[in-house]
Amino acid sequence: MADLEGIEIPKPPAPPKPKALPPAPPLPPAKPREPEVPEEFRIKGPAPPLFIKIDKYNEVVRNLNRLRDFTLKLRDALHTVASIERDLQESIESVHRALDRVNEALGSLDDLLLRAFKEKPASREELEAYVRELYQQMERIKSELKSI
Repeated sequence: MADLEGIEIPKPPAPPKPKALPPAPPLPPAKPREPEVPEEFRIKGPAPPLFIKIDKYNEVVRNLNRLRDFTLKLRDALHTVASIERDLQESIESVHRALDRVNEALGSLDDLLLRAFKEKPASREELEAYVRELYQQMERIKSELKSI
């Protein structure tokens, strides 16, 4: 190993210096990014034409106006139905009140009849007056029922 000490190991030659690179070409202008469109709004198939015919546009506008008119008429009809239902409910309540009055009148007539025949036998004139009064009350009940 001693004999190796005197040997010189040559150094590798230095690598050649690289040539200067030509300047980089300018980058193309950056394209603006389009916003991300959710999947449900993406158009399937080929894209629609950029321009549509005026008559097609007018037809679409007419159809939209018809649809708007239809929905407004439907809303008016629903308001009318609700109004009719309110009127019907009020009429039913009015009929219930009239029937309650008729039942009260019938109950009072029943009480009068029972009381009249329990107290004493009535004379012919009293019976005729009583029947006239009953007839008048029945006529009033009829008129109330007709007004309903």
